[in-house]
Amino acid sequence: MTEKISQSAFPWLVTGCLSGGEKRKSEKARLRKGISILVATPGRLLDHLEKTDCLLVALKGKLEWFVLDESDRLLDMGLGSQVEHIIQILGMNQKITWRSALISATLTDEAKELAKKLLGGNKWVSIPAKNAKGLLEDTHQEKEELNPETAYRLSGATPVQLTQHHMIVSAKLRLPALIAFLVKRIQKMERVVIFMSTCDSVDFHHKLFTNMKSIVKNGKKNTSIFSDTCLLYRLHGNVPHKERHDIISQFSKTNIGNKESAVLMTTDVAARGLNLPAVDWIVQYDPPCETSDYVHRAGRTARAGNAGHALLFLLPSESQYVEVLKLRGVQSMMALSLAKTLQGAAETCPDLTCEGAEISGHGQGVKGSRAGESFACALQARLEDCIVKNDVAYKNSLSKKILSIGGDKQQRRQEKKEAKHATGPLLESARKAYTSYIRGYSTKEKAVKHIFNARALHLGHVARSFALKEQPKALSKANRRDNNNTDNDQILKSTGEKRNHRLAFGQGKLNEEVSDTTVEKQNHKSLKKNQRNNLRNDAPLDSIDPRSLNNLKFSAGRIKAKMIAAAKRLQDDSMDYV
Repeated sequence: MTEKISQSAFPWLVTGCLSGGEKRKSEKARLRKGISILVATPGRLLDHLEKTDCLLVALKGKLEWFVLDESDRLLDMGLGSQVEHIIQILGMNQKITWRSALISATLTDEAKELAKKLLGGNKWVSIPAKNAKGLLEDTHQEKEELNPETAYRLSGATPVQLTQHHMIVSAKLRLPALIAFLVKRIQKMERVVIFMSTCDSVDFHHKLFTNMKSIVKNGKKNTSIFSDTCLLYRLHGNVPHKERHDIISQFSKTNIGNKESAVLMTTDVAARGLNLPAVDWIVQYDPPCETSDYVHRAGRTARAGNAGHALLFLLPSESQYVEVLKLRGVQSMMALSLAKTLQGAAETCPDLTCEGAEISGHGQGVKGSRAGESFACALQARLEDCIVKNDVAYKNSLSKKILSIGGDKQQRRQEKKEAKHATGPLLESARKAYTSYIRGYSTKEKAVKHIFNARALHLGHVARSFALKEQPKALSKANRRDNNNTDNDQILKSTGEKRNHRLAFGQGKLNEEVSDTTVEKQNHKSLKKNQRNNLRNDAPLDSIDPRSLNNLKFSAGRIKAKMIAAAKRLQDDSMDYV
């Protein structure tokens, strides 16, 4: 972006980029040509400062500005040490004559104190975004001292053109409410970014929406909304780097002129540093772990003066979170009606609404809130059936595969064993998403942990929000079995050895002797053999040590040893023992 701006307006400025994933040799060649503006990640910049002499020569006496974008993240415990090391090298290269600038939507007083420690300097000033040009003009009127009150206000800074909403939704209606909201957005050809808490949740919803070819249909065109007229993307930290780059490029290059609708499901990996063009709605399906991240998520829309909307989904037990946001500076939050959202989707999908009316017993021609309830009822039923059908189809494909195997009985037996506990990809993804949601629910910052209490969750309703028919106990058993199978497969792949089935994790309680190493097993076998030899009839009774008899590892040997020890005591103590 800096290169595009300089080429169009400032052609005499030469820009450069240093980031991971490229050869250091090619980056050195660009640095030798001379660079006016250098954009870099902290790790890569530190690497070149330590190993590239031409960079230090070019910076000596010429460095004027040191800018930290997303400074609250760059100064935290993860990257703070790298930034401090960079400052030390630059300070050794030349006298500190440059100016530093910290840029972030949530620049707090704590960031200022950390900046003093890492970057130095006693006089730090705050310049609001509307007066940003004062930074260059250096006018005192447009600068104000950074105090706790200003930091408190800046921590919740959001653009004026951003419209913020929140919706209180019960756990069992979360998934129908999300789809009902997307139905209207896609109908209006809008672009939506959905933030979720875990990678598994992103994967599940992406798979579910791509498999919804016959679930949600437009009543007029009879076309599937999520498969035919809308582009679906997923983005999270487990996606390979190249694929992530392609996804962002595809989502950004979507035909905005024709207003083609698109939905991007992502985690907080896309909450900062991405300029996603023409995003109409930001949906925070799961509240962020840190309250400050709410502002960064919402900042993916309403950029460069354009209007935008943000929606936050909350459970009834989480309604107090709205008050926390207001205390942090987010004042203009409006409630979005769940009933009207469902009702609007019911009007768009009349066939689905009529089907839900028959299931719920409302009869034909339902209107108003009853129509929304019927839509949610039918949609939930179809979502659950979609997962079940996917599981059945997967098992049928495995059965056909087994039948196609030739006369190899051992391979066929192995295939049947795997097919017995096989799970469809959609059902398996739903179970993982459910488990990860429960585990990550309480991982919020300390100030709001009392709001996000896992004990307040209705696990059965949470399971329905992932379109699961199974009970929570059955889900926990299934996840435990799947995790055990996965762990065993990984062990076999890493070691290349066949693992004893009795030693597999999760196969019940085992004696400590069974889980010993191979060397210890051999020692136990030799000890057992020696003890058996000592217990032969021709062995003298005085040669048997009672302590060694108690250490026998098998119940039969232990009983025999106790009998012999009792007989020995009778011989020694005679009738006194009796």
